[in-house]
Amino acid sequence: MFQQGHFDAILREKQELRRQVFETRENIQELDAQINSLESSSEQKYDDDPISDKETRFVELQKWLKHLNESLYQNRLNGGSFSILLDKNRKTLEVSPEGLIAVTSTTYSLEPIAPPDTSKSPFIRMEIARPGDIEVMTANLVDNENVFILRVTEQVYYIENLLTMRPIEFSDNKRGVFMEWKIPKKKLVFASAEYEEIEETIGSILKRFNQKRIQVMYKMQDIWERKSVAFDKANQDHETQLLNLWTTLNPETPLENRISEQWKEIGFQGKDPATDFRGMGIMGLDCLFYMAQNYPENTKKMLPAHRAYPWAIAGINMLSTLLTDFLGLSSSTINQPPGADIWSKNLFVLMCYSDHPHPFEEVFCSLMTLLDGVFVAQNAGYMQFPEAMETTKRIANEILATRMTSSDQFRARIEQRVMGLTSNISTQDSPSLPSPSSSSASSSVSSASSSSSSLLATSSSVLMSPFEEDPLVPSEDYSIAMNPS
Repeated sequence: MFQQGHFDAILREKQELRRQVFETRENIQELDAQINSLESSSEQKYDDDPISDKETRFVELQKWLKHLNESLYQNRLNGGSFSILLDKNRKTLEVSPEGLIAVTSTTYSLEPIAPPDTSKSPFIRMEIARPGDIEVMTANLVDNENVFILRVTEQVYYIENLLTMRPIEFSDNKRGVFMEWKIPKKKLVFASAEYEEIEETIGSILKRFNQKRIQVMYKMQDIWERKSVAFDKANQDHETQLLNLWTTLNPETPLENRISEQWKEIGFQGKDPATDFRGMGIMGLDCLFYMAQNYPENTKKMLPAHRAYPWAIAGINMLSTLLTDFLGLSSSTINQPPGADIWSKNLFVLMCYSDHPHPFEEVFCSLMTLLDGVFVAQNAGYMQFPEAMETTKRIANEILATRMTSSDQFRARIEQRVMGLTSNISTQDSPSLPSPSSSSASSSVSSASSSSSSLLATSSSVLMSPFEEDPLVPSEDYSIAMNPS
């Protein structure tokens, strides 16, 4: 999160930008005074020093100042490191671009430093500052030798949990910042000569996060609305996307008929996939198609020919789990304002920081990868799907609790866990997603297909379909029946 040299480069750029901003403001004020003086003078000499030239210059400087302020804003989005006085002790406040705010104690030495007990503070960094680094110069250290630095993070806060931030003045005329946090319910009060820049930096990152929070909130509302749109066989767009799903996964095997047993080959329950979308609407098809289109090879390894669970039905079930369990959405929470607690869940925060244009769909694909890895690692059969889903949710929540800030980071952690789960299993078709033997899988699928009408769900994470007692198919009322945490 905090990389050596990161803040040093930011500070050098910021100092130059602030110098230019100061000089430009001075020039604008001086030029404005000259223009006012000429306008009020009765002895104007337009041929020597026309007002129009000064006004043109004045406009140019204002444009340049706007550019500098925008550059300064972008610089602040990279975070910063600030010296603060907390409880009469000198500390460092580090602000990361991802909105992590850490109070850190720093020890300098010309000799290597032995790190303390990591059980008391797991956030420890050892660095070496070289001659010429700003930190070495501002700390009045020897500037011709390498300096060993030990940083121990003592407090960690996340910017999305910030309730209040304002400048304060202490009785000894020192100035600082007051911050109050929602999670944990604490107040952070410190003095700092850089209090204005601290406010500007945290404020810039918070502004960007809040803007993204609103965008993601609208995106989730669109997804919720699309989930409510039933698959319509009379809608040509719906039908085309469904047929494209088949073609993407089976480019060399044409679909014999629209109503066909072939749909079971990609994990639908019956001859007509339209009946399987009743719980999640057209959004179920959207997610399946996104995964098939963007991760075709991984998706093909999850099909019933290789796995003992139906991929398509599992994907629709995963979509339900994403919306209700991970995001806590329901018809009563989906329209809550941006500041509501519903928009602060770990998965939502991940999507706010993600730069990917489709963060929700990417998370869906990652969770399907995890579910597949869990299923294989547990050597599960069709009836063990609820247990596999529970394990998937537990692992995913453990990863999300570490505050993921990008879709790629989340996917990498998922793949790492999958490799760990399946490390002792022979890999026949994928180094990261091993599968059981094809004969065993085929036998399991055949058995599951013949007895699907009598299967019973055994986990609260899967709601029974009102049409069939199947552990994989969510009902139309899934989002209402599940009580979001």
